[in-house]
Amino acid sequence: MKTDMTHRLIHLVTVLVVVAGLGMLSGVGWVVWSFVSTTQAVQARQAALPPLPSVQPVVATLEPTQVVLPTAPPLPTATATTIPVPTATALPLPPLDALRIPAINLARPVLPAPFVDGAWAVPQYAVGHHVDSGQPGDGTNIVLNGHVGGSDPVFADVALLQPGDVLWLYRGTAATAYVVSDTLRIQVVGIPPDQVGAEAERLLSPTDTELVTLITCWPPSGPNAFDQRLIVRAVRQEGQP
Repeated sequence: MKTDMTHRLIHLVTVLVVVAGLGMLSGVGWVVWSFVSTTQAVQARQAALPPLPSVQPVVATLEPTQVVLPTAPPLPTATATTIPVPTATALPLPPLDALRIPAINLARPVLPAPFVDGAWAVPQYAVGHHVDSGQPGDGTNIVLNGHVGGSDPVFADVALLQPGDVLWLYRGTAATAYVVSDTLRIQVVGIPPDQVGAEAERLLSPTDTELVTLITCWPPSGPNAFDQRLIVRAVRQEGQP
């Protein structure tokens, strides 16, 4: 009984496998047939289309064109031009404005001293420069005055100067050195005026060489105060520009 049942099952399975195989073969065949049919149809349509026209290559021929450039104008001829060079002009120095004498520790400004009412003005707290006398560098006599008494005796120690002491005159930043050469005392009280005037002219007038003349009253005190004039002279130191 069991053996018959087994044979039937085997037979049934075999039939099913055969049927399935036939179905698969039938599907594959249909796909192949469809592909072949479609390919043949496309080839038939392409054969029915008219042929494409042939394309001939076009070769462009460019003819050279001559370009005429404009002629450049000639360059101007160079001519030498002489440019005048301005001559350097030295700036004028300012007037004498300071006196310094290291030997007596004196350093004072210098102010113009005009001739007023028959006498030379003597400034307070400064050295006076006789306005008609020279400036440093002029090559002539430079006359300076100062008080020896009063509240600010500018020339109180001028009498202590010795030959060889150096004094400095300033015009701005330009300094000129002078060396003391001699000291004089001149009596003015009790002397005829014309004689005093002649001596003053000799000592205070312009000279052919550059020098400094310091003048003040003397002595500064006592019964004969200011009866004399103390004069110190200094010559320009050599070797200066």
